[in-house]
Amino acid sequence: MKIILNGKEIDFRGKTLLDLITLYNLNKDTIAVEKNGEITHRDNYNSELLNEGDKVEIVTFVGGG
Repeated sequence: MKIILNGKEIDFRGKTLLDLITLYNLNKDTIAVEKNGEITHRDNYNSELLNEGDKVEIVTFVGGG
C-alpha cells in the first residue's frame, strides 16, 4: 500500500504504526507520531492500523545543552 510519511509517498507492506517504526529502526520512546492529523499515543502504536493513503508524520526528540 502507499502511505505518506513525512510528506513523501512510500510503499509500505506492514500493517501497524509499530511496523513502520520498526522498519526505520526508531525508538518508540523518543518519537512522536501523528496519523491523519491526530497524535497517536505510544501505547497504541501496535494496534493503530495503517490504510492506503494515510498521512503519517514522525518526529524525533533531540536533546541539547
